[in-house]
Amino acid sequence: MAKIYISSTYEDLKEYRESVYDSLRKMRHDVISMEDYVAQDQRPLQKCLRDVISCDIYIGIFAWRYGYIPQDEKDNPDKLSITELEYRKACDVQIPRLIFLLKDDVPWSPRFMDGTAQSGIKSDDNINRLRNEFKKSHLTSFFKDQGELASLVAIAVGNAIDEKKKFIEDKKEKEQKNLLDARQPYFDWISNDFDELETIDGKRPTDYYIPNRAVELKTEDKFKQKTIGI
Repeated sequence: MAKIYISSTYEDLKEYRESVYDSLRKMRHDVISMEDYVAQDQRPLQKCLRDVISCDIYIGIFAWRYGYIPQDEKDNPDKLSITELEYRKACDVQIPRLIFLLKDDVPWSPRFMDGTAQSGIKSDDNINRLRNEFKKSHLTSFFKDQGELASLVAIAVGNAIDEKKKFIEDKKEKEQKNLLDARQPYFDWISNDFDELETIDGKRPTDYYIPNRAVELKTEDKFKQKTIGI
């Protein structure tokens, strides 16, 4: 199964994240989430980014909080939140990115909405910028509650895994075809000059989609015998 990284802000989406975690674990996936670090937004940045790199799929869950911004000029010169940095890292390493946004019309506590007096965060510019980016650049899914989110994630992960399998199979088929095309002149030469070699173990060499090494060895041996007059 897949190794999956769940990214979100902490307190506002705790129950939502737990629902997704439980759903993915029941599907026997290996899951990394914030609970593997510390129970707060201020989790270790470099450890988080290394874990993103190690995963097969990134899942981003976003409501109306932008999240903690590490004040480190070296590691975070652009002053991005850990949540956004995790997403950017997933983009850098080109793993599938599945984005889930809380629907705009879902009632939400002002305490967990940037730009409100209750939240203590003066501006909601960052979270709105990020949400707008997701809407424009991703096939983003929208959820209204925990159950819907867990279902959407399960479906999206299944689709992502199927797409990856198809990509691998198509790549393998292409490589096999290229190998066959590269060796076809060799087999044509054998067929034209050595009629007695047209059947080896009941098959022509050209019948092998992937050239059979045992057939090649027998062919080479017969070629040597033919050329030295044995």
